[in-house]
Amino acid sequence: MANTVRLSGLFQKTAGYKDATGQPAQAYDYTPATVSERGEAMLRFSIAATRGKGEDLKISYLRCVAYGAIAEALAEQAGNQVDVNGHITINKVKKGDAPAVYYTNIIVDGVNGTEVA
Repeated sequence: MANTVRLSGLFQKTAGYKDATGQPAQAYDYTPATVSERGEAMLRFSIAATRGKGEDLKISYLRCVAYGAIAEALAEQAGNQVDVNGHITINKVKKGDAPAVYYTNIIVDGVNGTEVA
C-alpha cells in the first residue's frame, strides 16, 4: 500500500486555536527567507478539513509542509480552497529530559492537480 494522501480544504492563515499568549495561532510560516536544511523555500501551513453537517460539523486542522516551487506557489493561497496531494511523515522531537513529542505532517507533492518534482 502506497503512502499517498489526497485532501481538499481551506488553506488556513490562522490555525483555529490560540497560542500560549492567547492570540490566534498562525497556521503557516513562510517568508522568502524561510529555507529548508537543503536550502530551498519551505512553507508550513494547515488545511482546515471539515466533516459532518450542522451541529455535527467537525473541523480538523491538518499540518502540511511544502518545499521549493510548491512552497512558493502556495505562499499566496492563504484563505483559498486547495487540493493537496502528498505523503504522510511522522517526526519525533525530543527536548532535554521531556518525553518525546510526535508530529504528523503531510509533505506536499502537488497542489490543485499539479505535481511538482
